[in-house]
Amino acid sequence: MKKYILIALTLAYSAMLFVSCDDSILDRPDQTKFTDDKFWRSESDLRLYSNEFYPQYFTGYNSSYSTPWAMLRGYAFSDNVVTSGKQSSFPSSLPNDLGSTSLQGADWRTQWQGQMWNFAWVRKCNIMLDRLENVSKSTITDEAYKHWTAVARLFRAWEYHRLVITFGDVPYYDAPVSDADPDDLFKARTPRDEVMGHVFDDLQYALANVRENDGNLSVNRDIVAAVASRILLFEGTWQKYHNSNTTLAKKYLDACVSASEIVMNSGKYSCTMPFRTLFGSDNLAGHPGVIMYRHYADGEVTHCIASYSNGEEGNSAAGNLSLIKAFICNDGKTYQNSTVADADKFDVPTLAKTRDSRFEATFFNFPHIKSSSLLCQDKFISREGANYVREDNLANLPSKYMSNTNTNDLCIFYFF
Repeated sequence: MKKYILIALTLAYSAMLFVSCDDSILDRPDQTKFTDDKFWRSESDLRLYSNEFYPQYFTGYNSSYSTPWAMLRGYAFSDNVVTSGKQSSFPSSLPNDLGSTSLQGADWRTQWQGQMWNFAWVRKCNIMLDRLENVSKSTITDEAYKHWTAVARLFRAWEYHRLVITFGDVPYYDAPVSDADPDDLFKARTPRDEVMGHVFDDLQYALANVRENDGNLSVNRDIVAAVASRILLFEGTWQKYHNSNTTLAKKYLDACVSASEIVMNSGKYSCTMPFRTLFGSDNLAGHPGVIMYRHYADGEVTHCIASYSNGEEGNSAAGNLSLIKAFICNDGKTYQNSTVADADKFDVPTLAKTRDSRFEATFFNFPHIKSSSLLCQDKFISREGANYVREDNLANLPSKYMSNTNTNDLCIFYFF
């Protein structure tokens, strides 16, 4: 009897296995991740995908203890700073690799003040453009299709600008590359002028098709115009002064003027707030001079840059004499041509009195031993935070001005 029961149970179990295979219960899609064939069908999908661009391109102070692309700590390889001890921005040994295929591997390298050899962000832009054309176009409005295409083309232009200013000629891709296509994977570099021609076209499309307003801290026409003016100014002056190509220089510089005038003539912005507020304010929402900023908040995202402006942390890389001399005097003239009394004196207290007000808003008005050049900057913190060292009260410095818990916003594009 037991023998027959065992046979019956075995047959029943086998039948269950076949049924399970047919039910495809194990093949259900992941409920916590999007799948490519179900995505791209709404503006919400497109907005979610594009969110990853923001901390990469509107880096601000970066986040936590990270400093690539960040103000102050992310730009140490410069003629305007002096470094105490060993020059940390020079590599001491030949690196194994200076390229990456990861989105997280596209950092700005302080060793040469430029981009990594990385096309991951180009690929991300091209994937978005491909899906917009082949999926989203049939499911969203024409206005939405043009807007999101403009967003993707803006970031592709920005990424190629970064690559070009570092490497010159680079391979140009306008579509996703298959890892099974060696001809595309190992294609030759495209001439710089051709690459920048594509960048120019992307920027022009973005300016013509992006929304004037897509919500707070989202790409809009003014932000595109600000980005475009910066890229076009760089390329125009490079063509004029380095490449002696007056035709291309005029093309880019004229386009720079047109993009700048979009912001200038909008009537939305004014220079009515102190310069320092652009860097040390806890919330830049509604600031009349701000075009785009990165917002920080306790418990959400914080940074460490204000901590290097509090007067307690050391500044191993600090402003040098060359930087000081670049500041104009109160009368708008260079110190050599100024009629301001003591314009040719370079002690810090005198500089704070005789220079344009942005000098006083950038540096402590006294020499400080925490700085390698004794010129200690306090620009990236609120005045309240900077006053603790002035009042010899660092013992009571609030936690938001220390460590990686800084919450002051940073203006990325401003009208000034």
